[in-house]
Amino acid sequence: TPHLRLRRTVAVADPLAALTDAGTTPTSNLPSARIIDSHQNTLSRCCSQLMVLITEALLRQRALPAGDEGFSEVREIALHGLGIERINLLGHRCRELRVLMLQNNVIPRIENLHRLKVLEYVNLAINNITMIEGLHRCESLQRVDLTLNFIPASALPGLSNLRHLPDLRHLSLLGNPCTRWPDWRPYVISKLPQLTHLDGVEVTEDERDGAACTAKDLEAALDLWVLQVEGQAGTVQEDAEDTQEHDRLPWSPEQRLRDFREREHLQEELRERRATSSAASPFRQRRCALPQEPRTLPILSRDGSVLQKNEGGWRFSMDDSDPHVLALEVHIGKHLATTEIETEVLPRAVQLLISGRLLSLHLPDEVCPDACRAARSRATGILVLTLPREGNGRVAASKQAGISSGRGKSAGNNAAVVGAAQATPA
Repeated sequence: TPHLRLRRTVAVADPLAALTDAGTTPTSNLPSARIIDSHQNTLSRCCSQLMVLITEALLRQRALPAGDEGFSEVREIALHGLGIERINLLGHRCRELRVLMLQNNVIPRIENLHRLKVLEYVNLAINNITMIEGLHRCESLQRVDLTLNFIPASALPGLSNLRHLPDLRHLSLLGNPCTRWPDWRPYVISKLPQLTHLDGVEVTEDERDGAACTAKDLEAALDLWVLQVEGQAGTVQEDAEDTQEHDRLPWSPEQRLRDFREREHLQEELRERRATSSAASPFRQRRCALPQEPRTLPILSRDGSVLQKNEGGWRFSMDDSDPHVLALEVHIGKHLATTEIETEVLPRAVQLLISGRLLSLHLPDEVCPDACRAARSRATGILVLTLPREGNGRVAASKQAGISSGRGKSAGNNAAVVGAAQATPA
């Protein structure tokens, strides 16, 4: 849509130059900054041009083991899928980090990792990286994943910086523009002979020997490829930007960043619409319209009759196969406290108040309220009401002791059933 299109901006000095590896993030100096919310782990917008940064609050949420306020014992941290646009703070706060997961962000550059001397695995897949840099001082590095970035063939000479990492064994460049060059694999092996796996495929001794023998020829072939193919592609892309400013540009780090921000804006609008529609939904209005004042049983209509209701949507079943007893089962759920349940048995109806929500049912036959029993299963939470039919429950009722008349006959019945429901679980 037109209002979502982002205008191209002229390159300016790095607005994050004021950021250091210190623990503070001077957002007042950043014209385009956004900080990850420390509690909801959501992205809050600070201005029109947005940048997601790493904060100490985020490190506390994502670090393993958890609970280390000083980050001195943190060995692994997962920061994937958060829209992070710059690597900061890690080299200063997490010196003992061994595993770093930064995939599926929009990071354009590998930086500020030189203090991580024991880092063994870094995952930077699905980012906006265009250069292989910033890893040569991670002395313990064993695995590097750069899958689905924007590394061109012209950036492959930067692999020489990793040649002096003796433990580096696994490297992944799958899905990068550099893999379009037919000879990219032997070239990488010639630059990094210590590799045992490249893009998940084992590096054989024959490949290693062949790459070493043809290293000079590969250098010349790379220069020719960059001149003929990548140089021409860059010219075509510049022409496309000049002539088709409002059309979709070729896939690039800039375009991916635009798409990410537009998608996030759409998701925020969708969340707002859902919140608005949910607040206005009839079901929510009915729930909010429920009386907030305490309710007491029995609950009768204006004319004194009992209406059938199931405000909580509880599942229930009535068994009337026994000629002497009616059995009512109500599936409440085992996590609801029994103190939240009130019962009232009338001669031709039964009412339950469960967490303030009414279940009111008519009975097929007249029952004897004095002889009713209630029990609840500790395993399933199912409430079972045993309701003797009128005439069959009189003898059992006469043997009960301690039933107080209280407010009259109805109040005594309610007290007996409530006491059974709370004190005699099955």
